[in-house]
Amino acid sequence: MCVASVLAGTALAAPASASARTVDPASASIELVSGSLANVERSDPTLLHEPSASSIGEMRAGTEAVTIPTDLSDGITVTDGNGDRLRVDLPGADAAAAPVVLDEGTVVFPGQASANSVIVSDVGVQMLTPVADAHAPSTYSYDVSLQPGQELALIGEGAAVLDADGSAALLIGQAWAMDADGDAVPTRYSVEGATLTQHVDRTSTHDVAYPVVADPVWFAPAVLRCLAGIGLNGPQIANIIATGTPGSLPSALGRAALACIRGK
Repeated sequence: MCVASVLAGTALAAPASASARTVDPASASIELVSGSLANVERSDPTLLHEPSASSIGEMRAGTEAVTIPTDLSDGITVTDGNGDRLRVDLPGADAAAAPVVLDEGTVVFPGQASANSVIVSDVGVQMLTPVADAHAPSTYSYDVSLQPGQELALIGEGAAVLDADGSAALLIGQAWAMDADGDAVPTRYSVEGATLTQHVDRTSTHDVAYPVVADPVWFAPAVLRCLAGIGLNGPQIANIIATGTPGSLPSALGRAALACIRGK
């Protein structure tokens, strides 16, 4: 299932003055998320998933269940048809406020220093990370709950959760990051144990326009099963997922695979 992208960034603050109104950090971080997603939508809408559900609690992503909690410290959970569960813990989750659902379906967890957002689509879950300014962190880490015998590993430009026999239980798409002008920002993944970290390198690029949006996309077990069902092998599936952007995947997967993933 696609666990699409995480959203973490520094909240916007108002200038300090005697006449200035106090800015609610939650409102500020929601504005950051909304503005960041609007920038991406204008520059390259293929990078964003189309929400298939927009609520808190358990939702369907294709044939599988995604649980978005009221408390982000409980993690985002993906459950497949066999009852196997995978949990992803997002950056700054312990400091996140109660979730807010935006009009277009994105679920935002506001925070004083960061904001996480989640989009549930037919093919998985996207977690987007807007980087507010030059003082924001350059790395964003996601802890994955691995089952006995599983490991998290880099696969091409993406990553995967591998079972003991080497088969992929879950795939993470190619890393991407975009600034407010629509320019690409260098980014990559690293893996240490059960932690996937996205590195967003703003120092090697001049004149970065903030906010920057970064995104790891997580693809669910249903995606793997359906692609295998139309005759693709493990390396072929990994290559499609690891090198494709969210918007390019429908054409890359094909109608038969998408119908299978959506349970139709």
